Amino acid sequence: MNQFLTVFNSSTIFSKIDLHGSYNLLRIKEGDEHFASFGTKYGSYEYLVMPFGLTNAPSSVQNLVNDIFSDFLDFFLVYLYDIMVFSSSEEEHVKHVASVLQRLRNNNLFSKASKCVFCSSSVEYLGHVVSNEGLKMNSAKVQKILNWPQPKKIKALQSFLGFAKFYHCFIKNYFKKISALTSLLKKYSPFIFNEEALSQFQILKEAFTTAPILSHFNPSIPTILDTDASDYAFGAVLSQVNDSGKHFIAFDSCKLLPSEINYEIHEKELLGIVWALKLWRAFLLSLSDSFEVLTDHSSLQYFMSSKVLTHCQACCAEFLSEFHFSITYHPSRLATLPDALSYREGKSNSRTVSLDLPRTSRQQDPPRNFQKDGWDPFEILKKIGSHSYHLKLPQQWKSVHLVFNVSLLEPVKQSTIPNKHQFPPPQVIVEEQEEWEVAQVLDSKIKRGTLWYLVEWKRFNEDPERTTWEPASNLTNSPDLVKAFHTLYPDKHGPNASRV
Repeated sequence: MNQFLTVFNSSTIFSKIDLHGSYNLLRIKEGDEHFASFGTKYGSYEYLVMPFGLTNAPSSVQNLVNDIFSDFLDFFLVYLYDIMVFSSSEEEHVKHVASVLQRLRNNNLFSKASKCVFCSSSVEYLGHVVSNEGLKMNSAKVQKILNWPQPKKIKALQSFLGFAKFYHCFIKNYFKKISALTSLLKKYSPFIFNEEALSQFQILKEAFTTAPILSHFNPSIPTILDTDASDYAFGAVLSQVNDSGKHFIAFDSCKLLPSEINYEIHEKELLGIVWALKLWRAFLLSLSDSFEVLTDHSSLQYFMSSKVLTHCQACCAEFLSEFHFSITYHPSRLATLPDALSYREGKSNSRTVSLDLPRTSRQQDPPRNFQKDGWDPFEILKKIGSHSYHLKLPQQWKSVHLVFNVSLLEPVKQSTIPNKHQFPPPQVIVEEQEEWEVAQVLDSKIKRGTLWYLVEWKRFNEDPERTTWEPASNLTNSPDLVKAFHTLYPDKHGPNASRV
């Protein structure tokens, strides 16, 4: 897919050639035929040519065509038996196609005419439609995604996500859009296709219908890399600007590692930039001029000139030194949030926001495993300046300042799904202390002579780390769930297990 971004630059006419019986055109080395022998009721037989199904068959075919057409790479692309010839003019294209066909004949390789397309402005290649405008998804495959029924089992959901992931480079923030779906694939988690999962399932389908055409990469025009990091995923957009405006080149995203989830937000943003540069390194290094990196964290503007760095930051700085770029603070994401919060101000009785607090700012912090994207919605009492708001907070948060910058707030939207419970259930207060309800016990182990249980907690179904290992002493209020676990898994470690 990444090779598509560069090789078709300025091409306007395309041809596709399909090799006929490509595997069977490879002769097995004389004397090694017995390695591909097989037996039948009529006796044993040996292949003289490469059969389909051998582990090394695809790589052998790919190496063959790469060697044969090694000097045609400027107008030629091949994947196994699918050949693409591309040119910027019709006269040039006729010469290129003739050269390719002659080279095939000289090496005793042949194509199937019924599967070939010549001198076309748009062709289908490897599941994508290639034209002078750029790349777009195959409409037939998109229609399969739109017609996909609601998954009833994990295998069905895995099939859907695997099929959809083939086109994830066309979908902005793809992994963020499927967070609720991927959480259903976790081991020991019950497969409950709830309203949130159904909502993401439909939103993902809709995203495929509105995906843009990806333009061909041109190393001679201005390039922009826009990166973003949320609590659980990285996202990046590669785009370029020409006379007709800004055009998207590629989208990509990935989930954060469990250790990276605990990083501070500015470190996540920095790692997001590093991840995007690694992803599109070959293209960004080929640029004739410097490119621009957009971020919504102003502190990253001064990162490269900082003299005091942590070990992680030093490693990032060493990698970033390979590239010629400038970091630009782009506050547009912050600018849209005040507009959303102040929209119809004074005309609505339910102005609430979701709050993402720093970990050290609360006097009564829940366990570190329970960090999630935004806490219970809070009412806006007053707007302070252009980028701050005065919120109504719980009484137990006595040490927390009541005014927050807009970068820590998210507007709360009502669900479009009827009767959907939008917010987590209320906190459980026992003897004036917050308690966290156990949903179920998933596993047990002995650690340093102490019995530990893998616990799934309620209220945090969206959190990637909603399961934690807890000592048995923390589950004294959940004896029924512990008993149910040991009844279901009698061989697991229990209170009477030997301490090792």
